[in-house]
Amino acid sequence: MMRSFGRMATVTATLKRPPDIAGGQRGEPVPVDGWTAEVLPLMPVDAHTQQVAGLDTPVGVLQTFAQGDIDIRAGDVLVVDGVEYPVRWVEYWPFEAVTTVQIVVEEVRL
Repeated sequence: MMRSFGRMATVTATLKRPPDIAGGQRGEPVPVDGWTAEVLPLMPVDAHTQQVAGLDTPVGVLQTFAQGDIDIRAGDVLVVDGVEYPVRWVEYWPFEAVTTVQIVVEEVRL
């Protein structure tokens, strides 16, 4: 992890992933053992990112960033401070020293 990113990545996230489809149905997401990532605090997504990701949705959309070769994909559930955020879009940016991952999630508002 790059040092400046490491100072800003102050949030620990875990991951849940839906199991494979069985009997025509998919079960509830389950925790991915050993998966944790230090991420930036969740922040609003700008209009350009929403457009590029094709996220025309009435729910809140937030984003965070992580570094490294992490296994995360749309359809997973990012868990931050006990709150579950469905992952809508993931983009990997391979830089020279380390890959940066943009993670866009839905903020479920009740």
